[in-house]
Amino acid sequence: MSLNIQNTLILEDAKEKDLQIAECVRSWGGSASIALLDPSCRIFKIEGIRGIIGYRLALGCAVVFGDPLCAEEEQEKLALAFKAHCETLGWGMIYVTASLKFADIAMKSLSGSVMEAAEELFCDPSHDPLRGAKGRLLRGKVRQALRHGLVIEEYLDRDPLLEKQIEDVGVSWLASRKGPQIYLADVHLFRERIGKRWFYAKKGDDILGVLLLSELRAKRGWLVQLVMVKPEAPNGTSELLVTKVIECLREENCHFLAFGIAQIESLGEVIGLGKVSTWLARFVFKTSKKVFSLDGRRKYWQKFQPSADRSLIVFGTPKIGIRQIIAMMRALNVGI
Repeated sequence: MSLNIQNTLILEDAKEKDLQIAECVRSWGGSASIALLDPSCRIFKIEGIRGIIGYRLALGCAVVFGDPLCAEEEQEKLALAFKAHCETLGWGMIYVTASLKFADIAMKSLSGSVMEAAEELFCDPSHDPLRGAKGRLLRGKVRQALRHGLVIEEYLDRDPLLEKQIEDVGVSWLASRKGPQIYLADVHLFRERIGKRWFYAKKGDDILGVLLLSELRAKRGWLVQLVMVKPEAPNGTSELLVTKVIECLREENCHFLAFGIAQIESLGEVIGLGKVSTWLARFVFKTSKKVFSLDGRRKYWQKFQPSADRSLIVFGTPKIGIRQIIAMMRALNVGI
């Protein structure tokens, strides 16, 4: 077999793998599941179960993003198989941003420990966040953007030139980000197209902002995967994008739009961890909140009056130390 044919087969296998992962994320995923679309993630699966567990390996710890992606009634079986896999290889196991339902399974079947550290923010698009006294701040932001002549459109074609303009927004946005960062996946606007929608803000011929939606079938809704605006975009550009997307989904009779994961005000209930591990967890939580200004994400999305579901970190052991903390930081692409 020639080298060119071998390379073609490898690329086709990689593409097929990406399609399978994307389909699992669409079918069962939540806000954290977008991390699985990044090439740095590994995939675990077993025969007899249609689904996967996606994770990043760091310092001998398998850091999982969200719940196992499979039918709810098969999550326990898949999670037990993954635990056995990790134990065989001598790996630690950590689930970040797990749901309350899966955390309960983990406590009963995986002998794990849990702590409340974040929550998934979401809204029902049938509720208009611009209305009423609570919508005053958001209305002001949207008006600022509209006064500058911004228009929001959905990208529905296959236009290479327009896609290049949209991608340039991401390049400009990334270049403008300063200070410590945490992110789940690299910015790839058009690598996966199935289950994606793109909205962009433009002024004249200039595209100044973009919003990427990812379909969440299990929720019968969508996730705001990315909102990016150029540094020179008028104040309120991102808010205008989000409100127009909410309006669009309302017209489609959609009742779920996720905004992603945000850290809670203070570390919540901790179950199963020893005293030293609990102290370390609370110290790291408080420190990271200050260093990474994690309140900023919550404050931004509060303008849209979201609801919230608690999200937990599940450890496969009652003890955690610096190794587990650093492993989570690496898996979350923490950069100073």
